[in-house]
Amino acid sequence: MIPTVLTLSDAWVALTQSGAAVLPDAQSLLWVRYAIWSLVLPAGVLLLGRVWAHGHALEPRDLRRWLWPAGGVAAWAWVPGDWGISYWLGLSFQTPSLVSGLLAATLLVQPSAQRSVCVSPWDRVYAIGTVLLGWVLLLDTFAVFPVSLYSWGFDPSTYAGLWAFALLPWVVSGRAAWRARGPWQLCAALLVFGLARWPSGNVWDAVLDPCLWLVLQALAVRRLRAR
Repeated sequence: MIPTVLTLSDAWVALTQSGAAVLPDAQSLLWVRYAIWSLVLPAGVLLLGRVWAHGHALEPRDLRRWLWPAGGVAAWAWVPGDWGISYWLGLSFQTPSLVSGLLAATLLVQPSAQRSVCVSPWDRVYAIGTVLLGWVLLLDTFAVFPVSLYSWGFDPSTYAGLWAFALLPWVVSGRAAWRARGPWQLCAALLVFGLARWPSGNVWDAVLDPCLWLVLQALAVRRLRAR
């Protein structure tokens, strides 16, 4: 029991000390990259198919033709080395966030969710907060702020603050939060991040990535134009 106690003690010190970054296991990162890209890519293909079908006034059954391309890119994501699409996408985008992976899994398991990502007011709140966070982190890359906001993602207090934001819907609206996808996905992503520190050890990378940020902005612009 002594080695277990020492291991838990070391982990607790690392998590509670400010600036002590806890990084994920390097051996698992490659498989995590394959797994998340194999979810995000086919979900993106199906979303593009739905947009194309909507523009051409096609029936929902016509979307079945997009299942083969979606399955093809999912299999391609698992190809190792230079021949795999995950390798080339990883050079530019690294690994998608855990939230992107969970959202893609939702779209694949529930095809009806492709019609609208934001199905509740809390989903819209989370989408707006994600877009604003993306702009803040983008400005942070140009050293606009006096401190590095990205480095805050290694701080345990930021992780605790995101948990408070994730649990806010249940505190405010109670049962109404059960119908929202955003709170569930954020809580699941934070739980996985706390256990494995995927994908980079920085909590910002677990809840947001450039692809997700661009998609949410496109949805926001589309909604504004519709109004």
